[in-house]
Amino acid sequence: MDAHVDLIIGLVADKGFPEGLGVTNAASLATHQLYGDRTKFDLDRFTEIMPETWYDDPEVGKKACSTIPLYDGMSVEVGPRARAEVFHGFKGKGVVAQHVTRALEMKTALSKAIDILGELNTSAPVMADYEITGTNKLGIGAIEGPRGMDVHMAQVANGKTQFYSCLVPTTWNIPTMGPATEGFHHDFGPHVIRAYDPCLSCATHVIVVDDEDRSIIKNEMVRI
Repeated sequence: MDAHVDLIIGLVADKGFPEGLGVTNAASLATHQLYGDRTKFDLDRFTEIMPETWYDDPEVGKKACSTIPLYDGMSVEVGPRARAEVFHGFKGKGVVAQHVTRALEMKTALSKAIDILGELNTSAPVMADYEITGTNKLGIGAIEGPRGMDVHMAQVANGKTQFYSCLVPTTWNIPTMGPATEGFHHDFGPHVIRAYDPCLSCATHVIVVDDEDRSIIKNEMVRI
């Protein structure tokens, strides 16, 4: 694992990315180093707005397929770098920092996974003995996934789901990734998107540049 992590960090360093690529002023939001801690997510500090009110160009907002989640009224960054900053005081920012912290986090996760396997009781029941009844109170869960904090909100009454909503890492990071691409040649755009959210890497392949150097969107998907 050490050799693998060193290889990844070395490959990123050798890319020669320009200084400051992918750096934003967005605050970091994380609830736990590996799992998730509901108590670290304050619902009163959370708001969710439509993209038409977030983007300067309303037409761009109308085409967006994701709402804009805010914490303290601002967009935030979630993910391995955010966790490293919140819990370990990591100071680096931008594309390189994203890849470095993601690689280092693999070592922590692997070590924890080995410990869990050692404690696993394979003869234990596979289902929890729990009867779902529910109340009118909104239930909230926070999970730290590989790409960042994942918040689920649900309301259950009489054994049936009345309301459900999830805020996945991609949703949190989308309003942060836009500013992270600004100020650099468009060729670096895909590198910024992949660093923040590998789930969106396919989307970075549907942007091409025409003869007049204007970005246009292709209608077909491009295989990676």
